[in-house]
Amino acid sequence: MSFIRPELRDSFMKWRELIVILPLLILALYLVWNAIALGGRVLVVIYALVAVISLFGTYWAYRRGHMRVLGAAFGHVEIDERQIIYFLNGEGWPVSINDLVDVQIARTDQNGAPDKVFWQFKDRAGTRVVIPASATGADRLVDALSALNGVDYPMVIQAMNSEVDAVFTIWRNSE
Repeated sequence: MSFIRPELRDSFMKWRELIVILPLLILALYLVWNAIALGGRVLVVIYALVAVISLFGTYWAYRRGHMRVLGAAFGHVEIDERQIIYFLNGEGWPVSINDLVDVQIARTDQNGAPDKVFWQFKDRAGTRVVIPASATGADRLVDALSALNGVDYPMVIQAMNSEVDAVFTIWRNSE
């Protein structure tokens, strides 16, 4: 028997990184304020450095929280040497990051569908690999796309949080 409602548990899981790093940022800012008040220059620099690092961590945790999708995990995603591989039921579908021509996020709200957000990768050969956003390891796809120039990260956040059925193109090869 759980004493925490499932919706609250899911919110904690979605924002867990931010919940961990935010108190560190607050503590670092408090220590900077006290070091300034006491006149310790060395401590101000050290605490300010910790505060800046915590600020960057807070920013990334906030972005990742917006991109995280919770739900039933169908399949598993592995990223190895610029290769994205989606595994499901003993089969694997690979796509090379070097051969990508199009990356999209599709949002669909079909009745009874356990997943509502899907990553769609298309390579030069025309192969399309569709990965549910709730698949285990799918949260690392955003990091894998950092190898591509011109990825529209605000569009990724918009697509993950959208309530409208649509296909969002987040990157297209310009060659």
